[in-house]
Amino acid sequence: MAPKSRRFSDRIGQSQNPNLQWRERRKRSLSPIASARANETNQLQTPLHISYEARPLLERNLEITDYPAQAKIPSAEQVMNDLIEVTHQYTDVDDPIERATRMQRVAHGEEYNLMATTAANIIAAATSNLPRATDIPESSNARNSRRNQGTRRVSASPRVFLGASSGRRLLSQVHAGPARHETKNHEQTVLNETEELNLDLHYLVYPHNQGAGGLALFWKNDINLQVLSSSHNHIDTLIIFKDHSFHSTFVYGAPEIVKHQEVWQLLTDISETRNDKPWFLTGDFNEIVNNSEKTGGKIRPESPFTHFHSFLSTCDLFDVRHTGNYLSWRGTRHTHLFLCRLDRALANSTWSEKFPNGRSHYLQFEGSDHRPIINTFDTRKRKTNKIFRYDRRLGDNTEVKEIIDKMWKYFNHLQVADRISRCRKTTICRALWGSS
Repeated sequence: MAPKSRRFSDRIGQSQNPNLQWRERRKRSLSPIASARANETNQLQTPLHISYEARPLLERNLEITDYPAQAKIPSAEQVMNDLIEVTHQYTDVDDPIERATRMQRVAHGEEYNLMATTAANIIAAATSNLPRATDIPESSNARNSRRNQGTRRVSASPRVFLGASSGRRLLSQVHAGPARHETKNHEQTVLNETEELNLDLHYLVYPHNQGAGGLALFWKNDINLQVLSSSHNHIDTLIIFKDHSFHSTFVYGAPEIVKHQEVWQLLTDISETRNDKPWFLTGDFNEIVNNSEKTGGKIRPESPFTHFHSFLSTCDLFDVRHTGNYLSWRGTRHTHLFLCRLDRALANSTWSEKFPNGRSHYLQFEGSDHRPIINTFDTRKRKTNKIFRYDRRLGDNTEVKEIIDKMWKYFNHLQVADRISRCRKTTICRALWGSS
């Protein structure tokens, strides 16, 4: 305690000394660097009184409803239908050699399943390029704006294919082709749908059961048409137009192979009433002559074609000359494309003689899996002789020679064309049913 008291007394004594003067101590000058640091420190410690306007809260404009449409991924059926249509346009050329070459290329591609692979690649590309879906508010209710941001409402994704292999998995399903246009409606419904055709008269064959198809025939008032008979597979008529008459049968072949023979027998019975009268047939026969009239799928054996060949030969029927792509039906089985000539126009020798310039033209596919056919008749130029066809393979057949010689002498009172027709029918009957 003594040292502290002594220092205090000395300080008091010095302050009372009259010889001492007060001098202000000069401030030490700072270097430029230290001065700058001091100014910076003072600025940081000095409170700022600058006022800023409050920034508005960021909120979504719930009144906007015209959001951009989200991209859609095409379905497997849509892609396959587009590829089928492109394939038809590629093969539909007038040059028969070029058409056959292109069909061969298409058939070769189907062996390696190129169409299904292309469709899967298109769908995969569309799926990978799909933009991220934006969150679109469902309503402008204030409750939605105060909704907890931690819980997010998830909507169903528009994507159909999930995963890398989903495209091929869906392509393995059966894709039916476009809807068939057989008539399955009531009479008034059919008439309303065909009102734009401006056809005055009609004849309808109603479906025999629910789900089955019917037949509809329309014609103009200036054509004299008489319906002779009809069934669920045919409408047989007699047509008279501008002093020309002929029999015309409109055919719808049975879709079931086991019922084909019944339809051929029905038409064969009708042919017996023609007796060298002009006869014309057209429609969907649901059968082909041989494997050259189809592309795609397995090669069919020749035995199923025998009944159709026999029907054509017995009734003296031949294909009417045609233009356009005669593969009139298209369809898909799994991922394979099928093209067949199911629709055709046939005529006997008498009709071909009366209408030598008759033609059939196959049009493009229009809303159906069958091509429409336009048949034209022209009587300006008549042939003097009937069409003569001879199978050279029968030239060395002794039995056939004997049959022809016997029938030729038996019908010596008929004209040459009639005798040839009798010999043809007798030869066919002998080959089918034997000597009896």
